[in-house]
Amino acid sequence: MRAHRIGVDVGDSPRTAERDARRWGTFGDEPTVLAVARTLTSAIRLLEALEAFLGDTRVQIVFTVNETSRFSAGAVELINGLYSKFVAWEDVPRTRYHLVITASENVDLEHLDRQVPVLVLPHGIGFHKLVPDSEGDGTRLSGLVPAHRLRDRRIWHLVTHPEQAEQLADACSETAGSTVLGGDTSYDALIAGEPLRAHYRKALRVADDQRLVMITSTWGEQSALGTWRTLPEQLLAELPADEYRVAAVAHPNVWTWHSDWDLRRRMHNAVAGGLLLVPPTRGWHATMIASDLVVGDHGSVSLYGAAIGKPLLLAAFGSEIVPGTVLEELGEVANRLDSAAGLRAQVDEALAAHEPQRFDGLAKRAFAMPGSAAALLRKVCYELLELAEPRVDVPLRAAADPAPEDIEVFSHEVRGSLTGSTITLTRCPATVRGHLPDSAADEWRHLVVRWGERNVLLFDSASIIVDAELSLPETFHRYPGCRLAAVSTVDGCEVMARGGKRVSVLGKADTAQLASAVYVAMLEGVLHQGELTLRLGSSESTVALRPH
Repeated sequence: MRAHRIGVDVGDSPRTAERDARRWGTFGDEPTVLAVARTLTSAIRLLEALEAFLGDTRVQIVFTVNETSRFSAGAVELINGLYSKFVAWEDVPRTRYHLVITASENVDLEHLDRQVPVLVLPHGIGFHKLVPDSEGDGTRLSGLVPAHRLRDRRIWHLVTHPEQAEQLADACSETAGSTVLGGDTSYDALIAGEPLRAHYRKALRVADDQRLVMITSTWGEQSALGTWRTLPEQLLAELPADEYRVAAVAHPNVWTWHSDWDLRRRMHNAVAGGLLLVPPTRGWHATMIASDLVVGDHGSVSLYGAAIGKPLLLAAFGSEIVPGTVLEELGEVANRLDSAAGLRAQVDEALAAHEPQRFDGLAKRAFAMPGSAAALLRKVCYELLELAEPRVDVPLRAAADPAPEDIEVFSHEVRGSLTGSTITLTRCPATVRGHLPDSAADEWRHLVVRWGERNVLLFDSASIIVDAELSLPETFHRYPGCRLAAVSTVDGCEVMARGGKRVSVLGKADTAQLASAVYVAMLEGVLHQGELTLRLGSSESTVALRPH
């Protein structure tokens, strides 16, 4: 997909552009907003902000990308997918525009018309992180336009709390008097989407009796994924698959620097084990709303989670945080996830002990005008354009539906035990079973593989094979290590043990779960006609066995 490019020749000028607009355009000569992206992160944030212009036929929006960042990959592709009006960066000096909006502080401002105001939006929460300076060997304050670019320019920084304006003035005196107070579009999307929590959970295929744990990682070696690379796999292994789902949201810089393909390659075992890997351009807001607990680090997304009342465990927390900021306080008060201790116990304790209002003070320090981001941004933009605001209210839109990669899991490592007449099963995706803690002495550990599994090696080590496109005897012949084979029936399944013994099973659980129940009953010596209780997490159901 390609964006619609403005035809700009070497001899073009703003006056030519004005004449062409009147000659060829439908809406005539109109004020033009130049939306400038530099990185995928800034492009995503920019698109959020431009909703302030929804419905106004008097304004034209034109996109460009200043591809000078190590994280520029993906920005052009994202904008191209909009079929938007696009001008190449080298053609910007010959383009007519009246306002520049960007969510990147490092855009080459020398390339832009000095007489046109520039509104710089934060691409996270405030100004809390020191990042490598691309113009030198040191670090700089993320979100702050360098001082030498601020002189003699009409540049405005949007802040979401007066405290941030004070911070910028202390860091760079040139910002004094050139900040505007606005809202945070991401925070507002989270607030607006809260009533749609059940809808988002359904879109993510999270069952009513499951808890969703969302991992969020900023970029860099001090991030959650940078310091704890196996975190997604360990959570999937230690949190029972029938009780929990796990999602992961990585900073766009992780995707751009390492590439979409390479990140998915690195996360293959986790994704194949059911990890909901949320793409950077859509879905993290909805996933957070749907979540029950956030496992994060010093990135803005962790603070968003805390601000909307989510339980939070910090898997990492970098030293690159600016002292005195809200993020620094978050690192001081939030609980840590200990890699040396059992993860499930820590997750369950955090869920049980959480008080939703715990981080309210942090939210008030970060967001002065909740729910008003689009309206405030529109007011600022129209003042800079010297144009009256539209008479209709700007919409407050809920977050878009999530669209993560969601792969069906066909193979599980199962731990089963019998207590009285109750069989308890705990299942873990086979791709991450190497991270399972040791089994208890009374547990029967076995591998269950359903037909459809792409890793055919798992069939050779499976104790149970389910719904093979073979007869039950043929299944045993092809897979000598298999001890039980099962096929689905209308009200349960038919199970055959190696040696020929058959059992008809009635129950509401799925075939793989019912087959595991039969396997445990067989090993415990209780495989006889009658009823047993099957427990998976907090749910229980009756299983009727009819050997024949």
